[in-house]
Amino acid sequence: MPWPDATILDPMTSAQLDSTDEAAVSQIVAASRPDVIVNAAAYTEVDTAEDEPDRAQLANATAVEHLAAAADQNGAALIHVSNDYVFDGTKSDRYDETDATCPIRTYGRSKAAGEQAARSAKRWMVPRTAWVYGALRNNFVTTMLRLARERDQLGVVDNQFGCPAAAGDIAAVVATAFGSSTPPQHDPCHVCTCDDTSWHNFAMAIFEASVAGFRAVCEKLTTPEYPTNAVRPMNSRLRSQRLTDNSVSSSLHGERRCPLSSQTRRKHCFPMTNPRLDLNPLGRKGIVLARGTGSRLHPVTLAVSKQFLPVYDKPMIYYPITTLMLAGPSEFLNIATPEDRASFERLLGDGSQWDTEITFATQDAPNGIAEAFVICETFLDRARCCLVLGDNLPSMAAASAANSRPSRERKARACSHRRPPIPNATASSNLTQAQRSRSKRSWRNRGHHGPLRAVLISSRRGRDL
Repeated sequence: MPWPDATILDPMTSAQLDSTDEAAVSQIVAASRPDVIVNAAAYTEVDTAEDEPDRAQLANATAVEHLAAAADQNGAALIHVSNDYVFDGTKSDRYDETDATCPIRTYGRSKAAGEQAARSAKRWMVPRTAWVYGALRNNFVTTMLRLARERDQLGVVDNQFGCPAAAGDIAAVVATAFGSSTPPQHDPCHVCTCDDTSWHNFAMAIFEASVAGFRAVCEKLTTPEYPTNAVRPMNSRLRSQRLTDNSVSSSLHGERRCPLSSQTRRKHCFPMTNPRLDLNPLGRKGIVLARGTGSRLHPVTLAVSKQFLPVYDKPMIYYPITTLMLAGPSEFLNIATPEDRASFERLLGDGSQWDTEITFATQDAPNGIAEAFVICETFLDRARCCLVLGDNLPSMAAASAANSRPSRERKARACSHRRPPIPNATASSNLTQAQRSRSKRSWRNRGHHGPLRAVLISSRRGRDL
């Protein structure tokens, strides 16, 4: 990923920061003193917004006003993610970045108001996107794969068109913009692919690309045949021009071209043949074998399990869990000794705070990985799985090796910064106090000299980035 080498990333969910609370925003931003605030939080319930317009306006517009004000007060830039709903969808061609916004219904108006609020900041950037999909949370890809498992016949709208965008690609653009010495541009930019499709064709491509080879019957529907509370844009196709000649694309690809290059499009857009499209929606599960007694760490581990020992600023067990999250699974089984199981349950809970599901099992004796798979048989239910030992710290090495991985996996990792239970410790662990207390230079002048700090704000649930 194109994050600068010395980057301190402070991911915050809505549970940690209510961005609609002006006082809370001001206090937390002042304490963090970021260089950049990335706002990926949003009210995303398009239909429900018609019944609760005040909530949509508060989350999608008023909250952005608070962030813009806090950014200016602390010398930070604001990156606010928006989407295609700022347009009415009646244009016959793709929407250009210079087209005037013309939203329809409550949700779209709240998104347009959010863009206007972001513009009130002294330094801002508004990436617009559409039809975002990924391996995590609820989105069209995960929904189609789930419905295909549950039903034999589906109906999907075939007369609404858009350009599917991978969440990892959007994260890559944001990360590249942050790492660039170029200040944020004062114009919205479209982060999208060059390929367009209908919802029905999108669904068919998902089924064809899935490893499970779903064979659900998928019928074509018209918009009137699939009524919704809020009108959807018939045309969500965006044209990305500003990023084509911007240094953001240059730093991302080493040459001047759209950040979503043809290679990326082949991997992320539809129709596609990449069998790794889903990363995990097909049901891969994670196992953490935390059974070891830590005899080599005696006498410390005579009093506490080695998996609870602090490494940097988190218990050791958090690192293997984070590694599994980066690999895709959102369902985990933690295997521990009978004596430690209750402690793991108190520490980790059910995993809902990280939008995961964590269950627990015990291994009575240290009989190794083979027996662990026997214990996991019911949990796995014939699903594919990843297993990691509870005292391994591979996530630390994974960060430094990221550049050697295929771009798909690097971008998946970028999108996961907000999900793991630990911050990007790799980037910040070696920073001195003097480096942390840096002067407030401009983004343009800072370049890559000294650590950069970003606050990433996201919804705890929903389909936002």
